[in-house]
Amino acid sequence: NELTISHLILVVDEAITNLLEHSFSEKDNSLIIISLIFENNRLKIIISDNGKSFDLRDFVNIDMKEYFKSLKKGGLGIYIIKEIIDEIEYYPANSSQKLNKLILIKQI
Repeated sequence: NELTISHLILVVDEAITNLLEHSFSEKDNSLIIISLIFENNRLKIIISDNGKSFDLRDFVNIDMKEYFKSLKKGGLGIYIIKEIIDEIEYYPANSSQKLNKLILIKQI
């Protein structure tokens, strides 16, 4: 449905924004690949990149009451992703896998 599509677009936008802002340091050879796989009523969004490794599963959830009290702007990307996505997998680049892989899974 349209709400699910909007949520998934938001999730991908937040993940890519985080990569661009925090993972790349003005490299000319920055690479981001987005793949979609739909199987067994599950959509897998695979985001592969050659930036600095960061496992968003380790991110501590935000206390929303404190967030709003502080009048802070921004910083909700990972929170939004975790609220919308059903499963998150992360595989950092290593000697046999040249790219980081973030896999976001949503039951459809």
